[in-house]
Amino acid sequence: MRKEIIEILTRNHSLMTYVIANILNTDYKIKYDCTKVRNELKKMKKDGLVENINSIYKTQLKWKLVPNSNTK
Repeated sequence: MRKEIIEILTRNHSLMTYVIANILNTDYKIKYDCTKVRNELKKMKKDGLVENINSIYKTQLKWKLVPNSNTK
């Protein structure tokens, strides 16, 4: 799932967790709920691949790739 998330964020710059989960479900035919996607994103954040950015919504997490991270 990590590779697919990197591809999605590369194409879309920044997205909220539920949007990433929806893209995985529709485009990649990978059935993950938002909790599993959020947990993977948190692991990726710990590894320095993604970061949270400000969102207009109070409870939604928005993610983007960290510039100059080793995402290949």
